Amino acid sequence: MISDGADRTTKHEELTRQLRELLATLSPGERLPSQNELMRQFKVSDRTVLRSLDDLRRDGWIVRRRGSGTYVADPSDRVPLGFEPLAAADRRTVAALALSSPPSPFYHRCLDLLAQIAEESGRSLICHHAGNEPGGDGVLALEGLQPQGFIALNFAHHPVARRLQQRGHRVVILGAPPVDASPEVPCVYGDHERGAYLATRHVLDLGHRRFGYVRQVPSAHVALQRTPRWKGHERALREAVRAGHDVSCVFLGYEPFASWRLSPAAARAYFSRPDAPTALIAWNDTEAASALSTLTYAGIHVPGEVSIIGYDALPEGAECGPPLTTVDQHLETQLRTAMDLLSREVEPAVPQSVIIVPELLVRASCAPVSQEANAVSRSHSGARD
Repeated sequence: MISDGADRTTKHEELTRQLRELLATLSPGERLPSQNELMRQFKVSDRTVLRSLDDLRRDGWIVRRRGSGTYVADPSDRVPLGFEPLAAADRRTVAALALSSPPSPFYHRCLDLLAQIAEESGRSLICHHAGNEPGGDGVLALEGLQPQGFIALNFAHHPVARRLQQRGHRVVILGAPPVDASPEVPCVYGDHERGAYLATRHVLDLGHRRFGYVRQVPSAHVALQRTPRWKGHERALREAVRAGHDVSCVFLGYEPFASWRLSPAAARAYFSRPDAPTALIAWNDTEAASALSTLTYAGIHVPGEVSIIGYDALPEGAECGPPLTTVDQHLETQLRTAMDLLSREVEPAVPQSVIIVPELLVRASCAPVSQEANAVSRSHSGARD
């Protein structure tokens, strides 16, 4: 373990020293542990590991094989200790800008995939976490590392991405712009309006008419209405109304779920009401899994009593009980496209957007609405009339 009291440079140098000692015990051709394994073993960040690996590769201690991993190089290729080589002019480094700190499961998935893609192409990956408010100072400090380009993992990074672009850097944003925004930086994103439409259309086709839209972030309701996701959700509901169905949708934010986690009886009372949702459409798989856990703890059966559908097709969703039905926006395809835009000889035109078509991934967390729930819905609708 490397001391937490050391500064970043010391951690990087200490890790490089320890890895050299490890490599001296191995034979040429032996494979090194993965980046994630090194992070766990030495208790350091991804950036520290990647900087050390890049130094070792440049000095001839290791070789990286596309699609295979990192291996011990032949000793004759190594730079002697104490010799400082000239800095490589073509350091193949990509910088990722993540918005949340600590990273959410979504960003963890993006970074894992991006690290894999970078390694396959012989590149290094560094990452800056901007917290919940994207700022410029920490990001612009990465310029000193001379990355090949920047991939911003949220459209909220647009202002700093634009600044980087104006300073001569290649930048690609992985994220959809708001419905009223005109991006000035190349963007890659899934068709979120289509994805949300597929999710809502699926539960409508299963007979559900009362929905809860789950976004467990304080004050998220107003911002949600400006997103392409909400447009797709509303389009599916309008189609159902034109087909003669009586549909309703309530917003379920942070407060109700916080109270239900404290009082399972309150959750059971809410979902026993005649106007309660029979299907929950969550902003992402993380919120869908949280809702699933809350309902299960309250003794509410999913999908027998309430269906739940997520978004993003994260690996964690497949491990839920039951596994989450979700929208797969093909994150790996998006990240490979973003990397391709950064590595092309000709810089992509500005503005340019590449939109990836999502698809529905049907699992076990959604089921047809029960006849009893439909009967209650019709009875409640008649009472209102």
